[in-house]
Amino acid sequence: MNFIKPNARVCIIKAVLKSYLLLIMLSALHSAKAQTPARDTSRFLHIIKPYILPCSSMFVSGLLDGTIETINYHYYNGFKLVFPKANDQFWNPAVSWTNKYKDHNAALGPKFPGSTTAFVFTTDAYHALRTARNFIDFGTITYYINRSCNQTRKPPFRKYLLDALIIAASHALGFTAAYSVIFR
Repeated sequence: MNFIKPNARVCIIKAVLKSYLLLIMLSALHSAKAQTPARDTSRFLHIIKPYILPCSSMFVSGLLDGTIETINYHYYNGFKLVFPKANDQFWNPAVSWTNKYKDHNAALGPKFPGSTTAFVFTTDAYHALRTARNFIDFGTITYYINRSCNQTRKPPFRKYLLDALIIAASHALGFTAAYSVIFR
C-alpha cells in the first residue's frame, strides 16, 4: 500500500539529499583550520578523509541498486509514480528486454553486434544501471586496495572490518534512500 503521495516523495528525496549534503558540508566546516584548533582539525580530518570518496561512491552505488530493484519489482507502484513520463520501452524491464533484438523479436537475433552481450548496457535501463553500479563498485574496491597497499604500516584486521562496515553502511543508506524513500 502506498501512503506517501508523489509530491511528498519529492520533498522527502530533497530532504535526504540535503541531509547528506549538509553532513558533507559540516564535516568540511569542522575540518577548517579557522574553526577548530589545529590538533583537533588534523585528527578529525585524518579520521574522516579516507572515507569521503569510498562512502560517497558506495552511496551512489546504493542509489543505483535501489533503483534497479524498484524498476524490477515496483515499476508501476513505485518508479512510475515518481517518473510518470518515463519511456516504458527503455525503463520497464517487462518490455525493455526486447530492445536488444531486431524489431523487438528474439527470434530475429541481436539488433546489432554485442547488443545481447558486451553492449547490452545500451539497450535498457536495467542493464545501464547495473553497468554503472558495477563500475562504481569496482572503482571503489580498486581505490580502497590501492590506498591500503600504499600504507607504510599494515593496520590491524579490525581496521579493515571497520572500513568494510562503514562502506557497506553507505551503500545500505543509498539503497534505502532509493528503494524506501524516493520510490515509496
